[in-house]
Amino acid sequence: MFERTRIDNMSQSRAVAIPAELTLDDKSVLKGDLMMPASRPVHEVLNGPGVFIEFRPYGKEPQLLSKSAIRGISFIKAQPAGRLSPAANEAENFDPYRTLGLQRGASHVEVHKAYVALAKTYHPDRFANADLPPEVREYLAAMARQVNLAFHALETTNRDLVRRNRPENRPIYTSTPA
Repeated sequence: MFERTRIDNMSQSRAVAIPAELTLDDKSVLKGDLMMPASRPVHEVLNGPGVFIEFRPYGKEPQLLSKSAIRGISFIKAQPAGRLSPAANEAENFDPYRTLGLQRGASHVEVHKAYVALAKTYHPDRFANADLPPEVREYLAAMARQVNLAFHALETTNRDLVRRNRPENRPIYTSTPA
């Protein structure tokens, strides 16, 4: 009478991380990974009976979000840069920290330094005069896109932290015990 096997077996299926940008009720935007069972399509999970969905924002702790608080989802499609290093370039496992060569929780300064270094390395103008095969040009262009995408994903996360720590945001007067 009731189809319970689907719900009962959902926790046993392997979860996959889907890079996404969520827009919430308060118009804030979160960038990170939606954790979905590999055996079910995204629309089926979002329209399913569960009230919450697991979301792992970049640079923050994983959290459960209410489906009713989500107003929009944009899936981040990171183009693979080729198979020169197969483990690092899978679009379905896009990790901005790995793309920039950083550990999770890296500071804004470290993220920015890594981005600038990689952006200079893969910038198309650097190889404009070189006679390169088309597949190498495609690889360099895809890597430049991945580096930019990774930086922009982490920039939003770090921007709030940098703003809070600016000198102009510190209190002007503080009381000290006498």
